[in-house]
Amino acid sequence: MKKTNHYTGRHSRKKFALPAVAGLACVIFAAQALGEAVPQSTITHRSAGGIDPKPYIESIELTTNGLQFEWSGFGGPYTVFTSDNIAAQEWQSFETNGTAALLAAEYQKQFVKISGPSPVFAGAATCMQCHSDTHTEWSETSHAGALETLKAIGQGENGQCLPCHTVGYGLPTGYKNETETPYFAGVQCENCHGPGGEHAMNPGDESNKPLIEMSSMMCGGCHTDTHHPTYDEWELSSHSDALSTIQNHPFGGDSCLECHSQDYRYAEEAGYDMPSVENAQLSLECSTCHAPHGGVEHEGLLRAEVGNLCGQCHTQEEATLGDSPHHPQFEMLKGIGAFNSDGTPLEQTSAHSQLAAAGGQACAQCHVVSFEVENPNQGNPNVTGHTFNPFDESITTHQAPQYAGCSDCHTSEWADQHRHELQSEVENRLAALAPYFNEDSEQYIDPAQLSAADQEKLQIAEFNYHYVEADGSLGVHNKNNASEALDVADTIVGELQ
Repeated sequence: MKKTNHYTGRHSRKKFALPAVAGLACVIFAAQALGEAVPQSTITHRSAGGIDPKPYIESIELTTNGLQFEWSGFGGPYTVFTSDNIAAQEWQSFETNGTAALLAAEYQKQFVKISGPSPVFAGAATCMQCHSDTHTEWSETSHAGALETLKAIGQGENGQCLPCHTVGYGLPTGYKNETETPYFAGVQCENCHGPGGEHAMNPGDESNKPLIEMSSMMCGGCHTDTHHPTYDEWELSSHSDALSTIQNHPFGGDSCLECHSQDYRYAEEAGYDMPSVENAQLSLECSTCHAPHGGVEHEGLLRAEVGNLCGQCHTQEEATLGDSPHHPQFEMLKGIGAFNSDGTPLEQTSAHSQLAAAGGQACAQCHVVSFEVENPNQGNPNVTGHTFNPFDESITTHQAPQYAGCSDCHTSEWADQHRHELQSEVENRLAALAPYFNEDSEQYIDPAQLSAADQEKLQIAEFNYHYVEADGSLGVHNKNNASEALDVADTIVGELQ
């Protein structure tokens, strides 16, 4: 039985990637990288249920030799159909084993559609025969029980929900109902790796090897809409722009990829060749923080406890005197990382530091705040906290109330007043210190004019200044630590003027 591509349309003279039509997502599956190169991202549009195995027209171009177009899908042979009437009962057909065709120029005013065989789904029980450890871990996750969550709210037969809660719903070989196809219930291996029937029958055939896809678009086909707009929020976050930030920065180097690219993190974990800034594709994706097969405590599928997870990147690592701390948020929260005037480590905790204790909510307490609204809609959706910035006033429809994360300890009114007072104070103190480290300022303290001991003191002052500045919270993460670090800097520059 064959499934016809959703797209039918007259051709343009320009090469282009075709948009989605009638609500169906346009997906492009590039050839999976083999050998030592990290698997390439293959998804260019989201699809409910994960990977959509139907063939999709990818590009059309009118050349001197005729009409060249390409498509993508999981398996052939494919049939190309043409007609000058979209409503025609019969179309002219051309068989092909590839994923490209060249039609004579006379077809440039024709409609074209592609048909391919329906994918063969295997089900998680089949995958378990070779991947038992992964199956065991997955079976304890909310993905495995996705259909049960629908049934619990009386929506177990809702065709609008089933694509994201079962395998292959709407396709001839996928989920139909619990009676006929109970083995396709839940979000399984094939939602994210593609149809696995051919692979299960011939595991040694590399052409049928399941995809490894790390793009957030994979998750975004389901984790979206007004009820759970996780992907929509992530798109608004700095995480989604982390890679482009260094690719567009003149000083961005390959070492930055460790905290700016999922390609790098996956390659490091799986033993692939490390990507470069030029060929990395993915930013900080869902799979950077979440382990689809199962993670810490499974509920949120996190790769590590929250504090340690965020602290993998939001850290100054081993920065020391002479360095300029890059993003020391976790050190600031814990109350470590700066220096006393004698060069010993400065340690100054605050009430917020308790959030970073083992098992605490850490950064998520304020930066990943979920919020449910009554009757969610496009203008007022539920919130999952994945913009990660509770104080970004430019984000209007995907934010919880600004001080929702503070409500365990403070009223919104108190938090708002003290946040602004503290940030204004710290901002002014940073502005007052900045000229002492700026060569173009009249207040600049030239280390070349100082003794070796005073040069080290100046380094301490400058380090503490940059430590507080780079944290970015202007004292909110740990007001005691920020204040003490600036006190040390103030004292030193006062002595050296």
